[in-house]
Amino acid sequence: MQCGACRFDNRHGRAYCADCGAVLQVSCSACGFTNQATEKFCGGCGANIGTAPAPVQGAEPDRRPLTVLFCDLVNSTMLSTVLDSEDLRELIRDYRESAATAIEEFGGFPSSFVGDGIMVLFGFPTAQEDAAERAARAGLGIVKAVQQLNEHLGSSAAGALAVRIGIATGLVVVGDLIGRATAEEDAVIGETPNLAARLQAIAGPNEVIVTSSTKRLLSELFDCEDLGPQTLKGFPEPVRAWRVICPRGTASRFEITHAGGLLPLVGREEELQILQRRWRRAVQGDGQVVLVSGDAGIGKSRLVQELKMEAAKGGYGVVSIRRSPFYRNTHRLSHRQPDPRFGTERGRSLAPIHTYFRRRGGVNGPEGGGNPTLTG
Repeated sequence: MQCGACRFDNRHGRAYCADCGAVLQVSCSACGFTNQATEKFCGGCGANIGTAPAPVQGAEPDRRPLTVLFCDLVNSTMLSTVLDSEDLRELIRDYRESAATAIEEFGGFPSSFVGDGIMVLFGFPTAQEDAAERAARAGLGIVKAVQQLNEHLGSSAAGALAVRIGIATGLVVVGDLIGRATAEEDAVIGETPNLAARLQAIAGPNEVIVTSSTKRLLSELFDCEDLGPQTLKGFPEPVRAWRVICPRGTASRFEITHAGGLLPLVGREEELQILQRRWRRAVQGDGQVVLVSGDAGIGKSRLVQELKMEAAKGGYGVVSIRRSPFYRNTHRLSHRQPDPRFGTERGRSLAPIHTYFRRRGGVNGPEGGGNPTLTG
């Protein structure tokens, strides 16, 4: 059933578009009158338009690597005993919105909200080469957002809110589960979501726990504490776990990946010569700007690194400032006042400049320290 507003193909039986939320409409085959999808009889001629529904077909299952994040509110049962149902509903709503802010910030796909539990997928529906890093940053972002939500709520009978987060990476099967009595879109099947849920269960308040597969993908991007092998319910062997403390923010992914040394540059002689010629003109006082573009993974960073090493050998200083995929649309959002409940930093301006001065000053630890104050 195609949406007339956005042309998205919805499964039969939906009243609203799954992509844009518009009311779905059906044309009567007898007179052409436009009816809403939930109406059984045509408003133009009275014909029955609700019979013989098309068979429900689920999407083809897709086997793919994913990073799965499970988030749960600490002591939610206790909250239900001390808060009125309406107050609890408001609290859960604010908590979900706080978490959703961080999830959206780092490109996560909220797969399910069940009560105060949230399952988020990274690397779905679009693959992400840095899915594990995004998940870890989102986990820390959720913790920070909930802490800021506490500051907004102030003191209450329920006490301070806290979350537990577990993250795991591995192969899963994603697809619609369609049955006679139930239907679930984009269901995630495999060991990975179960492992993330078990890690969440052993996490302490406001802790983010990852498994070894995720830690390996995080490389040296984060400070982590080795928790050793953990006995998890349903898993026959102990699983090694790590607690994510904070992002290091002191080196690029390229620098960390090649910390052990660089392989020789091969097949880029012509491109390197162009950069070298431009560099020599810049040294002579004729400023130059060079744009290096191309598909991901073809060696742009490696090519630039070669020029940087050549400049450093000549005694010249090198200033490297990189855009951050985690601070998007800073120009549009930099003048927006953040919601004090959610503490979003999407609008933080000058994030790359901030990171550069932290690195030059040898400052390690969390990156969420606010905008830098520059003095002359």
